[in-house]
Amino acid sequence: MRKWNLIWFLSYFYFIFFVHELQAQSGIIDESFGDRGKLITDFNKQTDVIDDVLFLKDGSFVQYGRSYKGSLDYIALTKNTNLGNLDVSFGLNGRLLIRAEVYDIKLLELNDGKIQIIGLKWQDSTYSLVFMRINSDGSMDSNYSDDGVMIIDNFFESGDIIGFSLNQLESNTSQYFFYTKRQVKNAQGINQVIKLIDLNGSIIKDIPIMSEMSLPEIKGEFLYLYKNNIYKAISSGDNSIIVKQYDLAGKLNDNFGSDSKLKISIPIVAGSFFQIHHYSWILNSESNLILVIHGVEVKNQGNIVKTYMIKFDNNGYLDKKFGSEGIVEIDSDARDIFYREPMVVFDNEKILVSISKVIQPSIVFSELKYFDKNGKLDESFPLKGTYPPKYLLGDSSYYSPGVLKIVNDQLYIGLRLFSNENSYDFFLSRFNLKLPSNTSMNFSPQAKLFILKNPITEELNLRFKGEVLDEDSQLQILDMNANILHTEKIRAIDFNSELKVDLSFIPSGQYIVCLRNSKGNYHNKFIKL
Repeated sequence: MRKWNLIWFLSYFYFIFFVHELQAQSGIIDESFGDRGKLITDFNKQTDVIDDVLFLKDGSFVQYGRSYKGSLDYIALTKNTNLGNLDVSFGLNGRLLIRAEVYDIKLLELNDGKIQIIGLKWQDSTYSLVFMRINSDGSMDSNYSDDGVMIIDNFFESGDIIGFSLNQLESNTSQYFFYTKRQVKNAQGINQVIKLIDLNGSIIKDIPIMSEMSLPEIKGEFLYLYKNNIYKAISSGDNSIIVKQYDLAGKLNDNFGSDSKLKISIPIVAGSFFQIHHYSWILNSESNLILVIHGVEVKNQGNIVKTYMIKFDNNGYLDKKFGSEGIVEIDSDARDIFYREPMVVFDNEKILVSISKVIQPSIVFSELKYFDKNGKLDESFPLKGTYPPKYLLGDSSYYSPGVLKIVNDQLYIGLRLFSNENSYDFFLSRFNLKLPSNTSMNFSPQAKLFILKNPITEELNLRFKGEVLDEDSQLQILDMNANILHTEKIRAIDFNSELKVDLSFIPSGQYIVCLRNSKGNYHNKFIKL
């Protein structure tokens, strides 16, 4: 009898150990990060808006954005350890506020561990470029300048800024492309400003890009800088996208694609045209480039918002294995809604896309779509659907993601969170995309209990592979503390059978489903939204 009690105890201990291991190592949410997978930062101002996350070489990271209340405007930063804890040696207990009316900031880590801040400042109808440099403890770098700040006045003239990017020149770690895209008043089309700058505040040269007077009516255009090449994508009046490649002197590459350009026909309805939105872009993956086109198909019956991915190589030829002749339609919606900026990141050769839509005022629907290198949608991707999961946010509401990054097989989603204190805070969550080689989503080494459509909403769908059930089978639902929430007996079911369990009565969270009978114990983990 004592022998069986010991076996039962060891089995129970092993099960609890596995539960906590899965909490930390597998599943979807990385509960070792912050407060069970989420990190909320409040700077004690009315509105805190996260812009991005800079991952440092030592494994820590810096969240940055803006914090403001009324006329007071600050650059807001936090330095966090890999697990999300504040680095109290940085700034004021891990937080740093810099009084500055600077927006569209970008952060870079320098070779000596210092952090470079670059941003735009608007004043007297012109834009100035602002450089700041801080030490690893958050103090201003007096060696950079007396107050750690440099300003290039009158960097360019006024206009409605609709884009700002910074790209490092590969041959020199201190030189960067600075690119803005702005709508010039009283002029047709979009005017690009491309400059090569040095982090010490020098403007090395302006880079001219030729106009496209020979093309049909231009509906939109944008630039992308990669590997010392400049790619220009144009939405023309003949319902096509044209991509051109230039060198750093602004010279067109005649060997890129056919007729000095890569021309892609967008599959839209005859009689309409497609207009690029300003937040389309090109991304690089190994030897290929992905053109993400987000825009509006304009026709007489009404507008349709669409998002496409187009894959081509560095020589300007479409990847015919990608989707339909190199084109994949990511999303399409004919409703009168507002789209937030779509976001795209690469996970090796896979592509992760974030689509966010404002359905009604204050109601944002966001979903992640995961595509393989051939443009095929992975329907089993666990974060498909509204995210972050509701139980991560509690009763708070959120705006569409402003951060979407994959670092060391972990997905980071950052957004603006409206908290119960009626203020906006930084919000950052972390998810595991891959399991360690020594773990599995199934507790059982036999892997005979499978969960379909995980996460779930109301109903748990189970599949049993092999003859794992008998007349004495018992199904249990446990929370992550091993508390039993539901028990039911199951009749004998044959090979490869499925079972549906109504779990509408349990709250959102992570749970364990257990099957126990004379043949063994089988466990698996699931999430209820």
